[in-house]
This record gives sequence, C-alpha cells and structure tokens, in this order.
Amino acid sequence: MNFVSQVFFQRIFYFCVNFALVLLHVHHSLQCLHRYNFVYFITDRLIILCRGAVQVMKQIEQNAQERLLDQERKDQESQQMLKYLEKLQMEDLRCC
Repeated sequence: MNFVSQVFFQRIFYFCVNFALVLLHVHHSLQCLHRYNFVYFITDRLIILCRGAVQVMKQIEQNAQERLLDQERKDQESQQMLKYLEKLQMEDLRCC
C-alpha cells in the first residue's frame, strides 16, 4: 500500500471512529427520547460507509499496481526496441 493510500485509509478510519463517537452521544440522547430506530439507521449507514471506504482503498491499490505493471511492460518494450535497433545498426556496419 503506497503512502497516499495509507493516508486516505487513515483519514477514512478516523472519520469512521469520530462518527461512531458522535453516534454514541446521539444514542445516549435518544435513549432518553426512546427513538432507537434512528440510531440503528445511522449505524447501518456507518457500516456501509466504512465498507465503501475499504472498497475505495482496494481499488486505489489495484490501480497503482496496474500502473506499475504497465510501466514495467513499457520499459521492457523499450529495451527490446533498443536491442533491435542496435542489431540493425550492427548489420548496417557489417554491410559497409
């Protein structure tokens, strides 16, 4: 996992933790009002949000790996082309 991914994941994680703390305060207040349905609704949304954050992190990491593989492939193609051009140059020198 690269640095950007780690920072993004940490920020999402801290957001989820802080949001959970807010929910605890809301839950305490709502206990007095007997409105548990709201807390359960918000908790479910928090779970969905955290799962989404994990999916985003996985996608970011996968994209970074694909870019790395593409760059390696391009480097290999460049090396092959250079070898081919050197071969052609050597053949031209032999002919003359």
